[in-house]
Amino acid sequence: MTPENYLRLMAGDMAGGQPLGRLLLPEISVQAVAHAFMMLGLLSVEGAEAAMTQARPEFARRHIGGPGPGARPRPPDDYWNVRARGQQALAWAPRAVAAGDLRVCVAAVDMRCAWFRTARAGLRFQVQAAATGQHAVGRQVDVALAGLTAADDAGRSYRLRPGSGHGSARLWLGEVVAEPISEHEHPQDVAWLELADDDGQAGRVFFAPPAAIGVGVAAPAWPTPAECYLAWLSRQDPPPTVGVSGGRHVTAAVAESLVAVGAIPEHSPLLPAVLGRHRRSTHPALPSSWPRAVRLGTPPDFQLALCAALPFEHAVAVIEGMSAWGEDVQLHMYGWPWIGGQSWPTAIPSFKVRAIDDLGHEHEGQAGSWRDYGAGEGHGDFTLWPAVSHRAGRLRVVVSTLWEARWADIALPGR
Repeated sequence: MTPENYLRLMAGDMAGGQPLGRLLLPEISVQAVAHAFMMLGLLSVEGAEAAMTQARPEFARRHIGGPGPGARPRPPDDYWNVRARGQQALAWAPRAVAAGDLRVCVAAVDMRCAWFRTARAGLRFQVQAAATGQHAVGRQVDVALAGLTAADDAGRSYRLRPGSGHGSARLWLGEVVAEPISEHEHPQDVAWLELADDDGQAGRVFFAPPAAIGVGVAAPAWPTPAECYLAWLSRQDPPPTVGVSGGRHVTAAVAESLVAVGAIPEHSPLLPAVLGRHRRSTHPALPSSWPRAVRLGTPPDFQLALCAALPFEHAVAVIEGMSAWGEDVQLHMYGWPWIGGQSWPTAIPSFKVRAIDDLGHEHEGQAGSWRDYGAGEGHGDFTLWPAVSHRAGRLRVVVSTLWEARWADIALPGR
């Protein structure tokens, strides 16, 4: 059966479903299936809209209290449109990375600058800003940046502006964007960047060529993209308004649809757990303990700049480097296409990360902060869990999309 015919029949059958509290569980199931078909490239956005047109008036008539989670998820055409434009126009793909550690104090703000990355459009670096006066630091960051000058070894000057950030009245953590003042000057090979305050106090950060590390093609976690999609969906928790049983119902509907259209083999070992034919936990492979939270602003024990580009065919992933607080290791990564902003049941990550150390232990990458650079470009942090033992000397990091997986071998310095 074609995906469009399946969705049309499913929407027609489920339009007469009964309300589940303030939500229509059948409508959520239809939308989840539609998103799966579109994200996997089995159905266009226009085809999905056409298939659900006949059922939408009935859904609207039966809805109680307005749309709920999953009622009208943003279609994944953003992902496919970004991917279709290709990689040629990427503005923020890193060319070189420096962990750095510059300290400047201006406009009653003590700024610690680290993780500098050069790209075609300019530079980006992370800032930890602490207030030294009475004003809230968030209000002073703009003033502090206006009091700084930035220039590189080629004599280019940069305009500084704050990117996304968060924190308290006394401490702000965020990102600063440095764009060439001259629109006709784009940085190529930047050897160093200098920041100077109004008093002429300056500091430089030096960029080394990207480290030569081994990279290659890895086997995906599941044989088909549809199985990867279903596995990622089944590990997510539905909102309390839907509940565990409602979430299983929606996930099972997606599984049945992918089998019906031939995207998943009927005998896939993933299906028994998803379809509920044996007992399973709400949190598969839940660790027995969780890492202790790192206090906001705590400097890491070590930082390792890498700028390791992985050889994806239909994506771009660059492991910029890693930081560690004891045995808690965090990977910093640039990616494209990286689309966020979805909610359950359509919050399928663009990238997944896992690692295997040289002691044979496996670690899942727990997604943390994410920054949207626009045009499908983004930056994210992944904390490896369980924690990485001090005895481990090497990591094989595997980064996956629904379609591809690539690895990088990274030597760990003494920690």
